[in-house]
Amino acid sequence: AWKLDRTAVDLNLTHANTDLIGNGAAPVQLLDVDRSAIYTRPDQTENELTLFSVTARHALTDGLELSGNAYVRDSDVSTFNGDDSDFEECEDTPGFMCEEEDDAEELLEDAAGLPIPADDSLEGATVNRTATRQDGSGIAFQAGLDGAFASRPNSLIAGFAWDESDIAFHAGTELGRLDATRRAVPGGVFRGDAFTRMAADTSNLGFFVSDTWSPTERLTLTLSGRFNRTDVTLRDRLGTALDGDHRFERFNPAVGVTFDVSDDLMLYASYSESNRAPSPVELTCADEDDPCRLPNAFVADPPLEQVVARSFEAGVRGRAAALGLEWHAGAFSTTNDDDILFVSAGALTNQGFFDNVGRTRRNGLELNLDGEVGDRFDWYAHYTFLDATFRNALAVPSHHHPLAAGGEIRVEPGDELPLIPRQLLKAGVRFAATPRLILGADLFASGGQYSRGDEANMLGRIDGYSVLNLRAEYALKDAVRLFASVDNAFDAEYETFGVFGEADEVLGEGFDDPRFFSPGAPRAAWIGVRLSF
Repeated sequence: AWKLDRTAVDLNLTHANTDLIGNGAAPVQLLDVDRSAIYTRPDQTENELTLFSVTARHALTDGLELSGNAYVRDSDVSTFNGDDSDFEECEDTPGFMCEEEDDAEELLEDAAGLPIPADDSLEGATVNRTATRQDGSGIAFQAGLDGAFASRPNSLIAGFAWDESDIAFHAGTELGRLDATRRAVPGGVFRGDAFTRMAADTSNLGFFVSDTWSPTERLTLTLSGRFNRTDVTLRDRLGTALDGDHRFERFNPAVGVTFDVSDDLMLYASYSESNRAPSPVELTCADEDDPCRLPNAFVADPPLEQVVARSFEAGVRGRAAALGLEWHAGAFSTTNDDDILFVSAGALTNQGFFDNVGRTRRNGLELNLDGEVGDRFDWYAHYTFLDATFRNALAVPSHHHPLAAGGEIRVEPGDELPLIPRQLLKAGVRFAATPRLILGADLFASGGQYSRGDEANMLGRIDGYSVLNLRAEYALKDAVRLFASVDNAFDAEYETFGVFGEADEVLGEGFDDPRFFSPGAPRAAWIGVRLSF
């Protein structure tokens, strides 16, 4: 960092290299036997990231400031996932490997286009690999002018932002077997039609302006807008089937107002719009006549519409200084038009395509309380209620749902979006037992949620849960602090994610419950030291 009276420049360099194991959901009956059990493995992701950025600002005058930033980023992500397999020896053509497709057998071909001979080393597992290299860069600039309009304070900000990214994506599927620990062992033979080699270039350009004006001492008005343009270019490196050029443009307005009823009470309200361009994965899997399997299949498709969100928010903030209390109550509503979801292509096993399905809506309420008692004790309690629902009827693929008809379920307006709990509560306390010793506790409580694949809400929610975390910190010196923490202090057993599958293919006939859950982390404790320089 370099700073003068009117100028400041900051340089930042970040490098990260990680090797992560993220095991997927496990059958509920397997978790009943062993909460730490893994269904199939490995599920490994390796990341390498280098990011360099520079941020600068300069005050030309007391009321005019220029600021901006620029960055370059290099990212490499590779995945190695072992899964169970739908491939087995053909019944109609013994001696070769087949996949059952819509009550018919389809011969599997290798990379040379030849039928794959049946072998025990190729039955029971698939090894899916991906590699994604992404080089990105961007720049943003804005000018801020503080002055007066109609003799009242006014602040005007205008600027632009530009980002560009070049992506190379490779994917392949190798046949294999599961060993006694359900680890996928590669068999050395790759499925020919599962290879993907694709390049994607994306660019985002935005121009924005915002003006904040205070016509009275207590009233403040804000009016802003942003124009976004996104270009996505897709190029197939194995042919031309994936080629595509797409452009999305939109101007998004926003308006807000705040009113200070008193020094301790403020009202606010706002309306805003935003847009999201479809991702390359969504654009390459959007044809109902050529459905694909997720996540590793790509096809040439017609373009999708961008998602447009319209949000209303209103609330009140206040404080009671004598009681050491601050509070906030707010309500919000966001409606997504042309929301993009993966929908069913009909009675085809786990196949479908991305489509603009109409509207989804998220209505909610936030209640926050923050307080302190003297200089040694403070606390907080934050509550959120969220009603997230579909607003249009649609069919969703859910082949393993026990109540599915023809491999799909029918969603009706008003059905809740999966994996979104209706209620969340975060609360905590902090106590300075001595000038050097600080004790704290945090409680996180979540309501139930529907599993992915149960968008029609035909089965019950995954149970809600509560987790208590404890912590302590002791300052040996100002620059040296010892800490200890315990997460999930009561070792609560809970689930954070749900989906449906077919466990008996791997585990045997006794595992006939189609529910798969991701178990929450058990009790864990850390001790350590923090150094400040």
